[in-house]
Amino acid sequence: MVQEHGDSPYGQELRALETDIPQDRRALVRLMTDLHFPARRYKVYGAWLGENLGQVKPNGRPLRRSGLALLIELEAIRRAVTGKALLWRSLLAALPATAPCRER
Repeated sequence: MVQEHGDSPYGQELRALETDIPQDRRALVRLMTDLHFPARRYKVYGAWLGENLGQVKPNGRPLRRSGLALLIELEAIRRAVTGKALLWRSLLAALPATAPCRER
């Protein structure tokens, strides 16, 4: 998205997302490690495969993006951000009431 829309009015936000997403993933992996949740490799590979299969779907435009590609990508980002917020809410709800960093 950044390559295609980096010069748009939203380019700065897209570039920020481009750096934030890998940082968020690293933080999640660290958290999972700290909480002793195993990373399921088959899920990681399945997500990668699904993402790449989605890019080769037959849309009548083998060398160009379809008109709805941007909408689909923005919806994926919205879902990811919503999922991230729900993850943190769930973790806060699961925290013991005596934890020093508990906020609600």
